[in-house]
Amino acid sequence: MPQPTTPTPSHSNGLDVDSSSDEDDMFMDAPSALDDEDDLIFVSSTSMGSRLNQLMPEKAMDAHVALEQFKSEFMSRYHGGPDFLPLSLKDATVKAFGSDARKRKLLAIYIHHDQSIQANVFCSQLLCSDAVTNFLEQHFVSWAWDVTSAYNKERFLQDCKQILGSGVADTVRKVKKDNYPLLLIAHGRGRQCEVNAIIQANSDLNELMAKLVNAYEESEERKQQEIREEDARIARENIKLEQEEAYRMSLEADRAKVEAELLEARRIEELEEQRRIEETKKEEDMERLRSSIPDEPSPDCKEPLSKVRFRAPDGTTFMRTFLASEKLQTLVNFVGSKGYTPQTHRVLKPWPKTNLLTLDMSSSLQSNKIFPQETLIIEENPDQDSDTCSES
Repeated sequence: MPQPTTPTPSHSNGLDVDSSSDEDDMFMDAPSALDDEDDLIFVSSTSMGSRLNQLMPEKAMDAHVALEQFKSEFMSRYHGGPDFLPLSLKDATVKAFGSDARKRKLLAIYIHHDQSIQANVFCSQLLCSDAVTNFLEQHFVSWAWDVTSAYNKERFLQDCKQILGSGVADTVRKVKKDNYPLLLIAHGRGRQCEVNAIIQANSDLNELMAKLVNAYEESEERKQQEIREEDARIARENIKLEQEEAYRMSLEADRAKVEAELLEARRIEELEEQRRIEETKKEEDMERLRSSIPDEPSPDCKEPLSKVRFRAPDGTTFMRTFLASEKLQTLVNFVGSKGYTPQTHRVLKPWPKTNLLTLDMSSSLQSNKIFPQETLIIEENPDQDSDTCSES
């Protein structure tokens, strides 16, 4: 039996076709001598052709409806066959090649011609055999079209040229009627599609299976390379995403740090401003107190004097002489003029231990026994300490 001719791909979307060669050079004619059984089959097929329902409307305006009819009539006529996809050829390529590398399949494109003398034999004995059907189901996306009518053939050739390439379309256009059916085997990746085998009807079952298996094995080799490339690409993309995420987080951390620094600087500035205001107010209060204090008596003053030594919280001491008749308020104002105001400090008489701020401010130093001399201790107000702690 003559061996089928398999066009050699010239690029990713078509086949080389020698336009000067005769159509018989591209596809071998069907065998001229047939045994008795084949003769009976071909005669039966020819005589039944007029009684069979059409696989597809003569003018397939709606591809989906036409392919649904093809699938139904094909199953009814041959009692089995591949699970043809009732979608357009473009959608079939997307189904086969549009997913990631691990899920891609080969695309088997069955082209039928009802007037071919080999159609019945090819469909009933080869295409519908369990081995072929199961193999196609497992490893291929199957799609079919009927080119019996001129309209449908031209429509297929237009789709074929657009999707599979002009080389494949020209090859199919030159196929003689009795060289049909054809089985085109295509592989692809995304939108790229390449036909790498055209199987003619004059193949036997073993030849058909061998070509399908060979196409599958070659496809698996390509798939493994594509998987490696895809995994490497995904790994690079993941690394890039991780780097971008790390960069984004770094920017956010830097932004948060800058915002925190700005907030801290603003807080410090506000505290400094508040401190300046308090210091200014304190200076004003101290100046007001100083202006309210009578001048210190001279050493030759004849009136009773009180010499008072003050011990400050930091351990330093300072002295001041007062008239013994001065009011206690004058002494307190003097201490306040040094920055130790009643709001922040208290003035203690060591024996008996007495907080002078609790006494009558209009009473005299002499009546409070701060005479003729005394040492007073200035301490921070405990209430002020607790307020400070609560504020902090």
